[in-house]
Amino acid sequence: MKRSILIFVLLFLICAGINSFAKELAELIPSADELDPVIVSSEPEYYNQDNLWDYINGGAPAYIAYGFEQVVTLVVMNPDSVEMVVDIYDMADSLNAFGIYSQEKSSKGKPVTFGSNGMQYNNAIYFWQDRYYVKLIAYETSARANEFLIQIADIMSRKIPSGGSIPALFSAFPVNNKIPNSEKFTRQDVLGMQYLYNGYSAEYDHDGEKYYIFLIQCANGDDAIEKFEKLRLDKNGTNTLFDFADPTFAGTDSYYGNILFAQKGIYMIGVLGKIENSQGEKILSEVTSVIE
Repeated sequence: MKRSILIFVLLFLICAGINSFAKELAELIPSADELDPVIVSSEPEYYNQDNLWDYINGGAPAYIAYGFEQVVTLVVMNPDSVEMVVDIYDMADSLNAFGIYSQEKSSKGKPVTFGSNGMQYNNAIYFWQDRYYVKLIAYETSARANEFLIQIADIMSRKIPSGGSIPALFSAFPVNNKIPNSEKFTRQDVLGMQYLYNGYSAEYDHDGEKYYIFLIQCANGDDAIEKFEKLRLDKNGTNTLFDFADPTFAGTDSYYGNILFAQKGIYMIGVLGKIENSQGEKILSEVTSVIE
């Protein structure tokens, strides 16, 4: 009998914890008055780290890697019978929220003013704000669906706590030739390498030639040196090209082509793509001069 009571108490405490956690997301769901005349046509469903696969299946590992904690999803419908899915992902902090957003957004979208940053597509709006990542996806592509997306995005942005801004490390990136809204934060497997994580990157275009700048943050200086040398060996890099005070190398990559890397303090800085070595060297010099 005592064993049964103990099991019941433990289950109650677990469920209470889950319900308390879900309560934070539930409070972000607009009330009937805030939505009126829009209605919730499908009741909210909650998923956490244990069952996210039941909702987004193969997409779950990427979210987990970015610190995903929980998501609430519901369907809303306006008086024109246009329906859309509303997903609110709690990503634990604003860097993770920006990170998963940066991986899923597309350059084919149109910037919007909702949240800290957002993009609109034919039938969807993605934006992040504070520690939350919001995805609104309409069931149709039309002018009325577009108006509905904007309406709900505005409601959600005002409902979610304000906060979050583009990571400060991006201030070290050159502005010249940078493609707007191309910044990304990659939590794991930067450049496809399992030993590289916390990578900040942006895409550039010079007369139609694309190149990328990466700033990889390591745990400490020794960690940066170790990973820099490992990357140099992996990319057949040579460190004899540049007259830098900081370690540098030039190598090749099967996807990006030419790559140039420098290491300074806890950072690895790279220029990858279709760019002359001389120009890449100038960029490395510029970035390393402003980072701590």
